[in-house]
Amino acid sequence: SGGVSQPITGGIAVARNSSGQMFVGFGTGKFITLSDIPGNPGYVAQTQSVYGLMDATTTIPSRDVLQNRTIVSTGVDATGKQTRTFEAQSDLPAGKQGWYMDLPVPERVISAPTILTDGTMYWSSVNPAVGSDCSSAMGTGYVNHINVFTGTGGGSTGVSTGMPTEVNVTDKVATVGTGDGLHTQSENLAKPPSGAPSRVNWREIVPQQ
Repeated sequence: SGGVSQPITGGIAVARNSSGQMFVGFGTGKFITLSDIPGNPGYVAQTQSVYGLMDATTTIPSRDVLQNRTIVSTGVDATGKQTRTFEAQSDLPAGKQGWYMDLPVPERVISAPTILTDGTMYWSSVNPAVGSDCSSAMGTGYVNHINVFTGTGGGSTGVSTGMPTEVNVTDKVATVGTGDGLHTQSENLAKPPSGAPSRVNWREIVPQQ
């Protein structure tokens, strides 16, 4: 962003659209050292972003070949939670190799996204508290969702009781921890067009004898 490299510390997710084109979704940012906290010595304000990139046979040279997507509006819902709206659903313009959406400083993504079979990508983003370490302030964040193939549709719901953990998506509910070790937050979601989310992998845990 602006010629400055953005760290990817949270992980990535991969999805294939109806035409067989593979997309890689991820967000940028880090929260590892004291210098990553706004107001602390060494902190440098930097714009972080969310990306949906085509995984093709050619290298993506720069953000110039990506479609810039934006946060269209912000507000507050009936329960007092912060909300945001992304661009209305539309196709990715011809010739673009993906999309990106810049986040407000100091918002960042430090956990992996989850992509459903219809291409809806869910992720959490965090806003560290200013001038504090992890133990003395909780920060805030958002639970977000967007179409990973187009960078449109969806929006965000604010989390005010701490920085949200990675999003766990089950049938019509997205759940995050809130970072204070005491609470979780669930959001009721419209069921995706392809049907309810389903398990795509599993791991067997065998007790030690």
